[in-house]
Parts: sequence; structure tokens; C-alpha cells
Amino acid sequence: MKKVITPYKDLVEKVAGAFIRVSSYGQEDKGSSLETQKDMCRKFAAQNNIRIKKFFCDTHESAKTPGEYFKNMIEEALKDDEINIILVQNLDRFSRNVEGIVAREILKANWKYLISTTQQFDPDTPEGDLMSDISILFAKYNNDVRQCKTLFGQHGQLGRGEWPYRIPCGYVRNPSKRQEIWIDNFKGNLMKQAFLWRAEGVQQVVICERLKALGLNMQPKHLSKLLKNPFYCGWIIHRNLDNMPKKGIHPTIIDEETFFAINEEMRHRIYGTPEEWNYLDEIGANKDRVTKMEPEYPLKRLLHCPQCGKALTGYATVRLSKVHHYYKCNTKGCCLNLNADDLHQKFNKLISQYQLNPKFIPLFKKILSNEVRTRIGELAQNLPQLRKRYSELEQQKKNVQLNYAKGKINEDIYQEALSQVECNLKILDEQIYTAEQAERESEEITQYVVEKSKNLIDLIRQADYKDRLRLQTHIFPEGLIVDTNEGLITYKIKKLCPIYKKIA
Repeated sequence: MKKVITPYKDLVEKVAGAFIRVSSYGQEDKGSSLETQKDMCRKFAAQNNIRIKKFFCDTHESAKTPGEYFKNMIEEALKDDEINIILVQNLDRFSRNVEGIVAREILKANWKYLISTTQQFDPDTPEGDLMSDISILFAKYNNDVRQCKTLFGQHGQLGRGEWPYRIPCGYVRNPSKRQEIWIDNFKGNLMKQAFLWRAEGVQQVVICERLKALGLNMQPKHLSKLLKNPFYCGWIIHRNLDNMPKKGIHPTIIDEETFFAINEEMRHRIYGTPEEWNYLDEIGANKDRVTKMEPEYPLKRLLHCPQCGKALTGYATVRLSKVHHYYKCNTKGCCLNLNADDLHQKFNKLISQYQLNPKFIPLFKKILSNEVRTRIGELAQNLPQLRKRYSELEQQKKNVQLNYAKGKINEDIYQEALSQVECNLKILDEQIYTAEQAERESEEITQYVVEKSKNLIDLIRQADYKDRLRLQTHIFPEGLIVDTNEGLITYKIKKLCPIYKKIA
């Protein structure tokens, strides 16, 4: 059945869905509360013979952009054949952007009229529609002007060292002077204690457990963000300051020395120290996939998921005040989650297979000695070529210095050329030294490898994190695949070092 089209002035029964909204708590305090809007809508409806079927209440959602509740209200009104009016206290309560004009057009196309209790434009005429659209656009203009003034004021506050935005845990604002920030007696002291615990090396999961016991519930990820926030040591950083640090006027919870020491340790823990990155270069690790250097998880570079092949990561949980470590695969759907202690025990059992049996030492020593001599022979063959290249570079260095002394090249070119030559000389010097050292110490090398292979498990256990990473990568260059078939944990070797093939 075709719907009967009736102009607004000829509607016999006027049924409204009243839309009321506040975008902030401040608007409720200034006479724009939901109850105030409801009262105005009821009064207008009574005067104009309108029955309000439903109130659509939207709390603390801005009219700058159409939120979910606004969209749901439009959809529900379009589906309800009885509702033929959308009633608002003011058009700026409906919307403050172009999307509001589009929504009004959609409603009118379905013969549902947008009516304001304070701006009574005729919805049946083009002039009324124009005035409604102008009111919405003017509300947008007022909003933009207010935003510019607010940003300008905030920029001035930041320049003075004040913080006009949300304050982090541990601080409160002075109720009578909002720009003044105080330290909260309860949370502030707990946050200071959290910093001190972290400075002592206590893990974040343990700190969260301690804070929870003292009455402050916090997740480790949130704590990590707070520990990195320089606000606590008196500095503010914001995009309106071009992300440049500015000394704040608020009180500090922790001193700068402790704060920066904690964050330096955390940065090294996450990204590794320069020395650790040099080790990764040395062993040929893929640094794009290496993000953390954590002694608690020495196998995380080595173990790989049997389903997706990606390297496992490590994490910790706290139960009954005890830290438990696990390895897991981060790929969605793999669901691989294994106890770290179990994997470490299995790894030690695997390594024991490659520990040298004393009765095979003479045979292994003979095989190893031949291989060392072969490698030394290759290095020795390259020695004349390396020494010749070293002499050429020394002459090149002298030529650069001579050209600079004669004024043929400027300072910048001289420094760049000299730096490059000296770098190449250093590399060649190390290669020559390695070849000469290997040639002189072939027997010592053989004996050293034999001794270490006899006590391989102890060697790995006693090594520091970096040396252990180096040893594991040397023995298993491409890592290990964790096999969990039938509930048993075993390792599949992708590639084994040739020397340990002979031991096995």
C-alpha cells in the first residue's frame, strides 16, 4: 500500500521521537542537562498537540561527528511508521556538521520532519529548510571558533609549563584552581613506590601485584606506559610544543636521575644495547624480527612454531606471588603456549646428545684438527693478497693526506675519504690478524674446541645471555621447531653445525 504524503501543517496526528543530547558534564552544569531538554520538549509538544512516543537520550557524545547513538536514532526513526517528527530542543543538539544536513534531508525524504523547540522554521517551505541548514552550519562555525580559541589557550598554558589535559595516575587538580596540579596522597605515593621498585629491578607484573595488594589495580601494559611518562619527573611533551620537552610547573613524583635510569634500562631491555646488536650482526640474526634481549627467555630466538614457522616470544605471569615464564607464538590461531622450564629441560636433554664422549676424544680431535688445518690453509692462501691490499690502502691514505696538504681537496672531502680508508684498513687488519693467529694456534684451537665440547651443557648454562645466544646459533644455525604431537614436547632440528654432526 502506497504511503500517504502529508505536509507538516496538515498532520492530523503528530507523533515525535525527541532527541536530547549532552556532550560533556559541563553542559549539564550550565542548564543544558537532559532533564532540562526533556522539559522543553514536553512543553513544546503540549502547546503544539504533539505526542512524544520516545526519548532518544545521547550522553557525552559530541555533535561534531555523528556517533553510534545518533545513527541508531535515525535508523530507528526511519523504520517506525508512526513517528513523523524528530523533536530537538535546539538544532545544535541535533548536529553541528554537514552530516546533520544530510540526515535532515533523509528524514524529510521519508516525510519525517526535524522540529526545534527554540528555532521554529517551517519545514514545508524551502526557506524553512534553508534556515535549518544555516543554523546547523552556524553551530559548526561556532564550534570551530571555540576549538581555535581553546587550542590557542592550551598552547599558551603549555608554554607556561602548565598541563591543560588529562593528568596521569598519581595526580589531582586543585578544585578551586584547575590549572594547579597536586600529588594525590594515596595514588601518588604508590606511583613513587612503583618507580622505586622498578629501579631495584622488580618486574612489572610483580609491581602490579604489589600495587593491587595495596589498593591500586593496574595492568602491566598500563604501568609500562606510566613508567615512560616524563610528566612524573617534571617534564611535559605535547604535539602543540612540536613534541619538544618543556619543564612543567607541577610537582614531581620521582627525580630525573631515577626516571631516566629506569627508562634507559627498559629501552635496552626492549631494543637491546649497542653491544647486543653487534652480537646479532656477528651471528647473522634477522634484526627486523628481534626486538627484546631477555635473559629469562634464552630460547626465544631459537625456537619456532610448528604451524607458522615464526620465532616464539616470551612472557611472564604472576600466581601466588611467584613469577612463571612461558613461550608462545603470537600468530593468531596457532594457540601455542608452553612452560619455559619444560622447554629449557628438553633443550638441555637435546644438547647432551652433542656433548663429546671421552672415549671418542682421540678420533674427534683428529677429525677436527684436519678441518682446522683445511680452514687455516684457506686463510693462509689469502694472506699475501690481504697484505698487498693493506699496503695499497696505506698508500691511498698517504695520497689523501698529501692532496689535503696541497689544498686539492676541502676539509669535508678529506675527512670522509680518510674515514673510509681507515675503516677499510681496520677490517683488513682484523682479517690478517685472524689468519696469522689461526695459523700459529691450530693446535690450541683444536684443544680448546675439544675441551668445550666435553662440557657443552655446563658451558651453555654458565655463559651470559649474549654468549649463550651465540653458542646456540652456532650449534643450530636455523633454529629448532617445537613439536607438540601427542602432548609430548620434542625438537626438530632444521640445520646442525657440521662439527656436531660428527659428534652425534
